[in-house]
Amino acid sequence: MKKEITSVESGWGEYTFKIEGVHAYVCHECGEKIFEPKEAEMILELGRALSFLPNEERPAPNEVLDINGIHDFLKILSSSIFSLITNKDI
Repeated sequence: MKKEITSVESGWGEYTFKIEGVHAYVCHECGEKIFEPKEAEMILELGRALSFLPNEERPAPNEVLDINGIHDFLKILSSSIFSLITNKDI
């Protein structure tokens, strides 16, 4: 497996979308993609957040979300939101 920047199809509930610019370990024999925990969390949180938008404000299912320029920011943001939600002191 080799770490690459790739695309992935994801979603939340019935809403699906495609993201480009995701870091994953890709198997060149079978095409399987393995994500680090923070990467997987970012993909899930992005899907969850987009699913709550009204249909007309969501990216269309055939539209590709290119996160190359904001990849690191999204990872930090989703991690921070998760920490705020799970912090028992709040």
